[in-house]
Amino acid sequence: MLNQEMHANIKGNVQGVGFRATTKMIAEQLRITGYVANLPDGSVEICAQGTREQLDLLIEQLRKSFGDGSMNHISRSFHEIKTPLPNFQIKRF
Repeated sequence: MLNQEMHANIKGNVQGVGFRATTKMIAEQLRITGYVANLPDGSVEICAQGTREQLDLLIEQLRKSFGDGSMNHISRSFHEIKTPLPNFQIKRF
């Protein structure tokens, strides 16, 4: 598939360290749309739309920025895009 939607849940030291702002900056540089949000359990949710290469690069650049020590566990799933998102946002739930 050319364009995919990735849902990722990232656990570790990812709240209160600039993770959402960095994710937004990297996503915009990669021309990825979607959102990033803190979750009540201390993890961060990312919904990102782009090519598989762009989505993999987003996670790779986050790992370089924060290190695997901060990102203890990453779960990802990929799907076809059902509703295209117009830009990348920081969401507050």
